[in-house]
Amino acid sequence: MGKYKDRSGLPNTCPKIDQVGDFIERAAMDITTPYGDDLERASESARETLEEIREVNLALREWGNEKAEELEEAEKIVKDLEDKIVDLEDEISRMQRRIEFLEEGEDQW
Repeated sequence: MGKYKDRSGLPNTCPKIDQVGDFIERAAMDITTPYGDDLERASESARETLEEIREVNLALREWGNEKAEELEEAEKIVKDLEDKIVDLEDEISRMQRRIEFLEEGEDQW
């Protein structure tokens, strides 16, 4: 598979593709007709198509896993920024209290 951990939760389709390909090949071999060469070519064509599907499925799975990883990274950035906002709001509150304290001290002069 790719360099990403599979987060899709979906079953891998490669075994199913292999099963269908094997079924087609066996069916083509079991049928004895004067058109055997045509069946063999059809079987090879079907196998090639299944391999193309396998490649696209793999690319799609890797793309999805990459996007899931990017989402996790973005969620971490958002969490860090939310924490920073809370820290800054706390600092603003402390500064406002200090300003009020200092202003009250001026009134006493």
